[in-house]
Amino acid sequence: MGGRRKQRPISLSVITDIFDKNSVNQLKKGVVKSNLINVHPKPKPAEIKIRHLNTRSVRNKTNEISDNIIEDDIDLFFISESWLCDCGDEAKIADLTPSSYKFQHVPRLHSSGGIAVLYKNSLEVEFSNTISSAFPSLEFLNLNLIHGNHPIKFICIYLPPPSKTNKLTDSMLNSNYIR
Repeated sequence: MGGRRKQRPISLSVITDIFDKNSVNQLKKGVVKSNLINVHPKPKPAEIKIRHLNTRSVRNKTNEISDNIIEDDIDLFFISESWLCDCGDEAKIADLTPSSYKFQHVPRLHSSGGIAVLYKNSLEVEFSNTISSAFPSLEFLNLNLIHGNHPIKFICIYLPPPSKTNKLTDSMLNSNYIR
């Protein structure tokens, strides 16, 4: 019969000379794993759990706040009206701060007030005071959180109500802060 060639099978010995035994087994299955690469997509940054509470003094609430932070796995916990001082409240701050957290605050210079934040040790946080001092009665805590590769700015602001002590009036609040 003319024109037809007899097909000859390729011997396995030729294949094994080129590939190792594992590759030959993979070829038989249709997959050459050595040709595949592992792709590791960048993981999305995890959620950030944030909470704010106007405590009107943390002094008698330290255990409840600390327990709440731990139970709800809060990353950033802001407090307004902490009523903590720079000096003499170290024991209260220690009670308030869970073991895997850090504490930062801006106390009011005179009675009560103050802003604070508790945040996880694992977070990359920087504090700054870049808000204008044109508003001396404004209490604030300004922090930058690096989350993944993204900086996120958080500003906790407390504006005390008008009183004889701070000499604020409703008209001052309306003209200076509300526009």
